Amino acid sequence: MRKRTGRGGLAAARPLQVLGWTVAAMIAATVLGLAVFDRQSDPLCATRTQRDVIRSELARNPRIWLVDLAHDIHVPESVVFDALPGTERAGVRGTELSKVWDWLRRQPDLVVSLHSGRHTWRVRGALPGLRQVERGDWHVGGEADVLSGRISTLDVGVIYSRVARWPEEPAWTVYFLDRHGEILFQIAPATPSGVGAAAAGRAAQALLQAFRKMDAVCRVETAAKK
Repeated sequence: MRKRTGRGGLAAARPLQVLGWTVAAMIAATVLGLAVFDRQSDPLCATRTQRDVIRSELARNPRIWLVDLAHDIHVPESVVFDALPGTERAGVRGTELSKVWDWLRRQPDLVVSLHSGRHTWRVRGALPGLRQVERGDWHVGGEADVLSGRISTLDVGVIYSRVARWPEEPAWTVYFLDRHGEILFQIAPATPSGVGAAAAGRAAQALLQAFRKMDAVCRVETAAKK
C-alpha cells in the first residue's frame, strides 16, 4: 500500500513539475524578449529602461552628481547624459571636435578640467588653437600656451553640452568622452551661472543650438518624448 501511494504521489507531482518548468521557461523567454527589445544599438546611448531609471533617480535626488549616478547604476557616463531631458543637453559624435572647439574658442575665461582616475587638473584661461596633424589627430596650442597637447578623435567617442541645473554651476559645460562613454576632460566658463544670469543663459542656449546643427550621437527624439 505504501509503495502504491508513493508512486501515485510522484505521478500526481509530475504535472505540477511540468507546469512549473513551463512557467519558468515562459518568464525567461519574456525577460529575454524585453532585453532584446530594449537593447540600444549604440552602447553610448541610453535604452528606454536606463532612461526611466536615470530620470527616476534624478527626480528622487536632483542634486546627485551625474558621474556618481552613472557609477551607482553601473552605466557609462554618456548614458546618463543621453537620458537627460533634451532641453538640458545635446550630444554629438567625436568627429565634430574641430567645430566644437571653434565655438569654445570664442568664449572668454574658460576652465579646462582634465580627468585621470580619481584625479582632476584644472587650467584657466583662453582656449588655444587646434590644428590637425594627421587624420584623426589634432595638436592643441604650442609651447607658449599654458595648455598644450594632442587630441585624437579616434579616442573621443562623443561630446556632450549640458546647461546648468543650479545657479552655483557654470552656465554650461562641454564634456569630451571616450569610446567607452567615460569623461576624458571638460570645458566650462570660469564663473557660475548665477553671475550675469541673463548673458549666461543666452550662451548656454546658443551652445545647445550649435550642437544641434552637428552630427548627433544618439536618436534626437529620445530626449524629447518625456
